[in-house]
Amino acid sequence: MKVKNLLRHFLLTPIIISIVTTFLHAQEQKQDSSNTSKKTHLYAYPYAFYTPETKFAFGGGVILNFFTNKKDKKPSQVLLGGYYSTNHNFYTSLNTNIYHNNVHYHPWIYVAKIVDKFYGIGNNTPDIEELAFYNANRVGMEIIIERYVKQYIFGIIFNWSKWNVNDKLDNPYLPQSNLLGRDGGYTSGFGITVGMDTRDYMYIPTKGVYNKFQMTHFNKYFGGDFVFTKYLADLRGYQTFFDKLIAGWQLYGEGVTGEAPFYYLPALGGSERMRGYYEGRFRDKFYAVAQIEAGMMFRIFKKLNHFGAVVFTSIGEVAPEISDFSISGIKTSYGFGIGYILDEQNRTVIRADFGFGKNTSGIYFAAGLPF
Repeated sequence: MKVKNLLRHFLLTPIIISIVTTFLHAQEQKQDSSNTSKKTHLYAYPYAFYTPETKFAFGGGVILNFFTNKKDKKPSQVLLGGYYSTNHNFYTSLNTNIYHNNVHYHPWIYVAKIVDKFYGIGNNTPDIEELAFYNANRVGMEIIIERYVKQYIFGIIFNWSKWNVNDKLDNPYLPQSNLLGRDGGYTSGFGITVGMDTRDYMYIPTKGVYNKFQMTHFNKYFGGDFVFTKYLADLRGYQTFFDKLIAGWQLYGEGVTGEAPFYYLPALGGSERMRGYYEGRFRDKFYAVAQIEAGMMFRIFKKLNHFGAVVFTSIGEVAPEISDFSISGIKTSYGFGIGYILDEQNRTVIRADFGFGKNTSGIYFAAGLPF
């Protein structure tokens, strides 16, 4: 991303945050002023951004926080959001986390028509910036149902998607006959998840750990076009220092075995890990990343909810085999972010992050923390 685009984002973000907070504060004034942790809260927020891929884009989201009954300690959340851009990109998703009687229901559905990028496979692919583009339509869902037994988690996964690469443009890699998924296709799989959760809050933890391990097998017998297995390990920890400084760390690994389409290969970059790199700038069968983020919440005005500011840094790498990871291949990223706490009781946040990598940068608007 060019420097002028980064500056445009940096100057535009405070304006967007101001508009959002003013809008949300007006909503809060209409709500009951009683402070009870079991209330239902509904929030809506607009946003706008610019990237070389989407050009100018505008969109919004709606967040619903609630409890399914008085006994549940974990707040449920429904998040509906999307955007439309001036070059006719379209993306919308419904992301739901329902907690009821120690069971977590997590359906996620998305529909997208976007300009994407593919740089080839490997940890040192060349920067073919102007040739990396292609057009794709995507629709998919993932449904996870987990059972909490004290702090331990056991669950099942269903994942389905349909990708259509409808225009390869001038991308030099997509026409290759040996590239799996070059025209898109169906994927369908079932899996399991196990983990442990000792966090004090779901959405802005101040202490505790959250660890999960997943394995999902995709097969033609389930209605897909490809046979492969995806593995995921996600280890997170949180700690508060000096009463206000919240620090979090994450070790994340992802891998696939079998014949996976190129768009399902683990991808370095994006809004959650290795911020600053385009998601998919580097892809391969295995991906590992470590990151640290530290931040504080503060008030500017008494009648507004908390703002937040963070700094973060990450290291990561992709490789064709686990044994091929090397110190010389590590990529680094760093950056800072600002956010607004919509709901202090349930600690729901919208954020804008500015990430920087080697000869690259990115700006990300999202609801919720990256990890």
